[in-house]
Amino acid sequence: MGGAVVIGALGIVSLTVAAVAYWVMITFLTHQLECDFLESIVEPARMKLNGNNRFILNREVLDILVPPSTPKVVRNKLWRRFVETHVVVRDPYDDEWCIRP
Repeated sequence: MGGAVVIGALGIVSLTVAAVAYWVMITFLTHQLECDFLESIVEPARMKLNGNNRFILNREVLDILVPPSTPKVVRNKLWRRFVETHVVVRDPYDDEWCIRP
């Protein structure tokens, strides 16, 4: 009976470690992808925009720009972070997601 408890405890610990490692990996990938995306896409686009010009950036465009090997959870977190930090905003005229100057 004592061996079963030890094996059960090791199983719980290993699942916890795996979950934490997965969370760290997803967080790291999201942060790295966000930094790369801001430097290579958003900032150059904003420098070229003026007045009412805009750069449309919706989920479909993001899926094209992000490498296809990126897990979907990272893409979702990246999009949510862009919306929360107002990197992408809704255009008041046609309600399209875009980067504004």
